Amino acid sequence: MFIVKCMYEDYDNDFCNFVVFNCAEAHTKFEQYGSAIKDATKAIEMDPKYSKGYYRRGAAYLAMGKFKEALKDFQHVLGLSK
Repeated sequence: MFIVKCMYEDYDNDFCNFVVFNCAEAHTKFEQYGSAIKDATKAIEMDPKYSKGYYRRGAAYLAMGKFKEALKDFQHVLGLSK
């Protein structure tokens, strides 16, 4: 399965990042915030300048009541958008 290759093998391309990010978004919609954080973190590891990964992870942290972590990710998004 392609998603497994993106998650656990050393794939470094924009499409894998897009796939992993969308998994994080799906987990968020199903209120699976721990999984959303894991996938968003993987997307960030694949591309540290990928602002959507920080945003998605921040949203998951916020939903879990982890406000400091959420704020840190949202501030990172703002820094990348400058």
